[in-house]
Amino acid sequence: MQYTDLDFRGRHILEERNRIDKQRLIAASFTAWQMLCSQVQKPPTWRKYIKSLGLLDELPNSKEDLKREAEQAMENAERIIARANNVGR
Repeated sequence: MQYTDLDFRGRHILEERNRIDKQRLIAASFTAWQMLCSQVQKPPTWRKYIKSLGLLDELPNSKEDLKREAEQAMENAERIIARANNVGR
């Protein structure tokens, strides 16, 4: 086995282990958040709580991203309707 293959496999295994560890941390955090919600009058939202722990990688969508996504959805819907109309003829 060449070093590049070994390096690639090692990196892949490490990334997968890190991903699994992060999922476990998120699951444990959810349990802790539920306990917090039962004890505090004004608990943080799940998103805010997990973000405060540094476990949230997701970046918020910008208005341009949301607009582009909505336009794409409308185009897809129009295409589906057009195809459905053509099938019925």
